[in-house]
Amino acid sequence: MNFEFTQEQLADADRFRSIVNEKIAPLAQKIDQSSPTERDEIVRSHFKTLGELGYLKLSASEGVGGAGRGALEWTLHAEMLAKVCPSTFLAAYAATEMACVPITLFGNEIQRQQYVVQTLNGDTLGAFALTEPEGGSDPLGIKTSAGKDGDGWVLNGCKTYVTNGPVCDFAVVLAVTKSDGGVKGMSLFIIDAKTAGFDNSKRLETMGHRGAALGELVFKDCRVGPEALIGMENEGFGYAMHALQSGRLAASVGSLGIGQAGLALALPRAMTRESRGKKIIRNQEVSFKLAEMYALIDTGRLLVQYAASSIDTGDAETGPNVSCAKIFTSEAATKISTLTVQVFGAAAYVVGHPAERLYRDARAGEIMYGPSEIQRVMLAQDLIGKYGV
Repeated sequence: MNFEFTQEQLADADRFRSIVNEKIAPLAQKIDQSSPTERDEIVRSHFKTLGELGYLKLSASEGVGGAGRGALEWTLHAEMLAKVCPSTFLAAYAATEMACVPITLFGNEIQRQQYVVQTLNGDTLGAFALTEPEGGSDPLGIKTSAGKDGDGWVLNGCKTYVTNGPVCDFAVVLAVTKSDGGVKGMSLFIIDAKTAGFDNSKRLETMGHRGAALGELVFKDCRVGPEALIGMENEGFGYAMHALQSGRLAASVGSLGIGQAGLALALPRAMTRESRGKKIIRNQEVSFKLAEMYALIDTGRLLVQYAASSIDTGDAETGPNVSCAKIFTSEAATKISTLTVQVFGAAAYVVGHPAERLYRDARAGEIMYGPSEIQRVMLAQDLIGKYGV
């Protein structure tokens, strides 16, 4: 399999790197340390910038105004953004790779124009709402309901840990529409944030990724018309799984970027910091840490690109490939951030140090959009299905 990029693709990526280093990277620490209102303003501004740069359109199909370049080329740019500002990266992919994917694939043309096109331009910010307070990673635990009311629907329930929840312009929500239908009794809806009965005011303060606003969405007799339904009634679970697959790939890229950021911090430190008259990189215990970081990043990138290529080609092994990439890169990011803190020592234990922020940001990768445990369960089930072991 060939992961070589063309000269034009590499030149585009270099231009993108230059711009994000200039406009987004300098504000990463400020986002982390600012008030929620300030964070929201900065990230929203970054989102608009990413829209103007065409980044948000990279992997989207041309039918919705996207560039149609596919998942593999998107990863080339995405890891650069994740490296300089994990918060902005997370907020952006929650909107484009999560909320917009099911609308693009299964929605109608009016929905695509109203929500997807505007999001890809950087004008609106979407959220994808699946997890509930009691459900966790179990989709059968979903309680949020959507009952028929004339030609429309009335939603009641609560979603939690929703990225972009407190600042979203719209949310894509999975709800039960047939109480005894299991996964064949759920439907996916687009809920405009201005809809009566929709409350997204509760913000959850997080350990890391502080610029990617996390919150709860509460639906209390929230009535929507028939135009809110995405695709077919009771088919929403399958639609949501497409979004989760995109989200898992994006989470893998996010972890890869955090790993790169850790090495980019640790290497100059090791090459300039002296102890007993010599650079600490000359100490084997330090140099081996850097070597391990490098190996984890390089391996992780191969797994990410392999998974992205699987998505582009429609490979039957896409699910397992994405799960492998997510497990490896997320756990690698946690390890790399830990090693980065160790290279800096006490300096990185102080709040406000970039390595301290990365240490907190890295931890989310093993949890979001299906924790490592769930990825291993899915891989084990895949093995049993293939080999009957």
